[in-house]
Amino acid sequence: MNLLILAQTDGATAVDSFLNSPLGDIAKKFAGVLAAIVIIYGLFKIVTAAAQGRAGAAFRSFLVMLLVGGALLDLGLTGKMLSSGLKVAKGGIDQVTDIVGGSDAAPGGAPAN
Repeated sequence: MNLLILAQTDGATAVDSFLNSPLGDIAKKFAGVLAAIVIIYGLFKIVTAAAQGRAGAAFRSFLVMLLVGGALLDLGLTGKMLSSGLKVAKGGIDQVTDIVGGSDAAPGGAPAN
């Protein structure tokens, strides 16, 4: 399958350029407010679960709050993590494609003529 790539850039570079734009400033502020709401809600869930004697649920709520709140508080780091994750996924897909027959295989898996 041949794809036409109109523009190719590093994901982290694209995220940085977006976050430095005026729209990116608005996105950072919105994400910060959303992170504060998530963290406050998570704290209430942790206290409620701990008061009911459900330590596992409290710990799970803590981990989710930490992950989601942290991702929202630092959008630049989140973009870099997404970019590196996509590179790993692309590498895995490329390896599977090479094992299964390369890019010259037809959609049904049979070699193209």
